[in-house]
Amino acid sequence: MANAPSASTPASAPGSLRSRTIRASLWTLVEIGGSRVLRLAGNLVLTRLLFPEVFGLMTLVQAFAVGLQMISDVGLGPSVIQNPRGTEPRFLNTVWSLQILRGLIIWVALAALAYPLAQYYEQPELQWLLPVVGISAVLAGFNSTSRYTLNRKLHLGRLTFFDLVAQAVALVVMIAWALLISRTVWALVAGNVANALVRMVLSYRLVPGARNRWCWDRAAVVEIIRFGKWILLASAVGVLAMQVDKILLGKAFSEALLGFYGIAFLLASMPDNLVSMLGYRVIFPAASECADRPREELRAIIIRNRGPFLLALAVPMALLAVCSDVLVNLLYDPRYASVGWMLSLLAIGLWPRVLTNTMGVALLAIGQSKYIALASGLRFLFLLVGILLAASHYGPFEVVVVIATASLIDYLAELIGQARHGLLALRQDLLTTIAWLAVLLGLLWIRVQLGFGLPFLPPATEVLACR
Repeated sequence: MANAPSASTPASAPGSLRSRTIRASLWTLVEIGGSRVLRLAGNLVLTRLLFPEVFGLMTLVQAFAVGLQMISDVGLGPSVIQNPRGTEPRFLNTVWSLQILRGLIIWVALAALAYPLAQYYEQPELQWLLPVVGISAVLAGFNSTSRYTLNRKLHLGRLTFFDLVAQAVALVVMIAWALLISRTVWALVAGNVANALVRMVLSYRLVPGARNRWCWDRAAVVEIIRFGKWILLASAVGVLAMQVDKILLGKAFSEALLGFYGIAFLLASMPDNLVSMLGYRVIFPAASECADRPREELRAIIIRNRGPFLLALAVPMALLAVCSDVLVNLLYDPRYASVGWMLSLLAIGLWPRVLTNTMGVALLAIGQSKYIALASGLRFLFLLVGILLAASHYGPFEVVVVIATASLIDYLAELIGQARHGLLALRQDLLTTIAWLAVLLGLLWIRVQLGFGLPFLPPATEVLACR
């Protein structure tokens, strides 16, 4: 494991940007690979211990918990990475103080929403689940800013190790709770809180000697808010865009069907998170170091390193879409067969996300986060109208088609910002998309010729209807 830098390590740590970017990419891949193995293993065990309705209820809880976290996101981490003062103790301590306040606000909001949401969804357990899950936000508020400091310097070794440890502990807690105490949604909630607690404790071991204390530097607050105002808007609208599906489906779908969708979303989010983390943990800090260079030079640097990455993803992305039902049948028992066609549709919709997450972060690096807010706003409107129409006039299949299509809205919106700021990579996007489509259509043709049919069509025997 790579040694963490000392608290005094300068931002311009020895080693070229390219070498640090490569090391950071490798550590990110290690974390994502390990994290996804743990999540998948845990999901396989828990789906055999718990009923699908449990996952449906937890999907609803997480929609509001994650939603409030995003609504209150003023870009504290990106501020440390992007701001020239990001290594100063007063700036870091101000970030830590804002972080604590944010965690407490999230918990209060979840506690206040608990009763009305329990009545609206006719789920009495929400009255207690939401405040308890909110404890995780309070714990996260006390995380050391060392996490941001290491990310700024592209030193991700120790950060990766500790994150995987926290996830492993959470998984053990969930399984132990289900086996020894109760096979209910509380097993998942206990793991959620355990994860936050371990992350908070271990965050103070990332950089030896680094400690945070309460501080309120008005100048730092102004700089953070100035940089984060568009991130706040993007997050506030983004939460609606990212959670509106689960919020609406909580009312339109049965608990079991929502549980199936939650598992399909989890599986589809694994490659999506891989690309997203590479974008925000590696491309964003690397691009931030080069943000003062001419736009054409910055664009060339990103495109040069982005092409092989996109081509490498074309085959696995297509394979996931084509073999989703086979994967689900291998991993889960027959009760979860409906996850297969949902996963196939969601996987097809991931490609525009790949294009967005590998180029859109360049806009954030040059301080143009307003285009991310624009993309989130358009995505939300598309999903709100599309899901309501599909759920009221059609059925679950059409609803998932709408959700899968929404990623194209993000991509088109961010193209506007890329074009205006000299970061457009349209030719590269077109060529790699043609390669991905060729692989996808070729694999679908082989599948049909072998008599397996199309993976994204629900079985004829399955009755699909929104409630």
